Amino acid sequence: EHILANGWPEDWYQHYLARGHYRFDPCVARCRRASDPFLWSDIPRRDLDNRARTVMDEAIEFGLRQGVCVPVHAPFSPPLVVSASGKTRDLEPGAADVIGLLARHALQSVGRLRSEMRCFKKPVLSQREQEILCWVACGKTAWEISRNMGSRGCAMFHVHIVDRSNRSAYSTYVEQLFRLRHEIYVGERGWSDLERADGREIDAFDTDDAVYLLGLDSEKGVVAGSRLVPSLKPHLLSDVFPQLAPHGVPRAGRIFEWTRIFVVPGLRCPGQPCLAAGIIYCGIVEFCLKTKVSKLSVVCEPYWFDRLARLGWRPQRLGPPILHHGEPIVGLVLDMSPAALARTRQVYAIDRQAGILPVEAVPADRASPANVFDLLSVPHQITILRSRDGEHVLICDGPHSLRLDVVSGSLLKGPVQLAYCLSGFSGVDAKVATLRRFLALERLGRLPSTLFSANRKANRWSMILQAHDGLQAGASQREIATALFGKERVDADWEAGYLRTRIQRLVRSADKMIRGGGYRMLLQ
Repeated sequence: EHILANGWPEDWYQHYLARGHYRFDPCVARCRRASDPFLWSDIPRRDLDNRARTVMDEAIEFGLRQGVCVPVHAPFSPPLVVSASGKTRDLEPGAADVIGLLARHALQSVGRLRSEMRCFKKPVLSQREQEILCWVACGKTAWEISRNMGSRGCAMFHVHIVDRSNRSAYSTYVEQLFRLRHEIYVGERGWSDLERADGREIDAFDTDDAVYLLGLDSEKGVVAGSRLVPSLKPHLLSDVFPQLAPHGVPRAGRIFEWTRIFVVPGLRCPGQPCLAAGIIYCGIVEFCLKTKVSKLSVVCEPYWFDRLARLGWRPQRLGPPILHHGEPIVGLVLDMSPAALARTRQVYAIDRQAGILPVEAVPADRASPANVFDLLSVPHQITILRSRDGEHVLICDGPHSLRLDVVSGSLLKGPVQLAYCLSGFSGVDAKVATLRRFLALERLGRLPSTLFSANRKANRWSMILQAHDGLQAGASQREIATALFGKERVDADWEAGYLRTRIQRLVRSADKMIRGGGYRMLLQ
């Protein structure tokens, strides 16, 4: 996804990708602010950090001693670079300019070829993706889909607790865990201090005292994980970074240290909360509550403070941050509580099924027509999925929807009377909110916006799909803008460029969602 076309020696190309050198390549960094071609040797080594020097030194080891980089800056595109290299350090005068001209032509050709390939490649849904879409159409959440489909992927896994008592039974998975950690922390993040020749990331704290939380998929094995270490035993904060806690490292029987959380790339969700990570977070809190662990300590980057605060983990700094390999790190202590678990489930939508209203349907009593509900009288789109556990009914008026689960009886056999299945205190608020919306629908014939929280992305998704429909129908960008914003506004603002740019962004987003498979993010 980072390299459009490759002509490097295969061994260097594979090494470059495996080590994640594109993140630290000084040539790439310079191209973001340069416009003219430059030689690799034009970059002063004194200005490079250790990781950037490693990229340049390893390129020489693979026989690439000199090169020319050609920055390319195009409208509505991230910075691009074409790099030509070889074994010699000397170039004839003016050669860089000629290489720059050829490079730009080559990049344009690659762009045309990729565009043509996208045009001929029709998106095809696998049988499993079609099954997921059926559940989505019924209004099922990702958490419910994971249960219905039996943990077969898309963040559909179970969290297993592995400690000294059962580690022998999980030895294969623990070995996979170490190799995945090496791929992620060394290969992706570039933590070269952790590199090992055997491809396993194991440190001094992977002892019998460590507790591993493994996200296990029935087909792929380990897809997510984390580690907890008792604070009374040697751990990262006490033995490596005690300076992060100038007032003393917190140590007690009910305090564990939390490290090494990861999710495999295929389950990550760029730009939105990652369900797989949320499942691991919930597993961590649930383990702590079950084992009477009241606090966790953690060594992390400062940005984790706000992230964990949003989860309700109430982070507290143990001291000021320090620099480690040029990057700031900080020590935190976190509260493990039922409130933290509830908030984490809310953030990652693991408890959205709480808003589904279970009902029982019985034949209508003709003597009391005021209490009769007829599905055919609802003036909105209705989707019904029948399964072994009853009927799942989704009523949608466009931006808003509500879900009913018919646990007995049927809405498909004519008018019925409904009995609402509400009990207890936990989670009942969300069901009551759904009941209020359903009653409003029955009285008003619509779902009032005042009974729903605002979804900031829904309007944009709608415009993206409208822009795509307009393109498919042969409309121009201005015609699409007129349909979305009105002729008066387009006539007034089109020449200024703002609306034109906005339509172009919508068109690109539509292409990414429809052709590039971005729709899959909606399934996670």
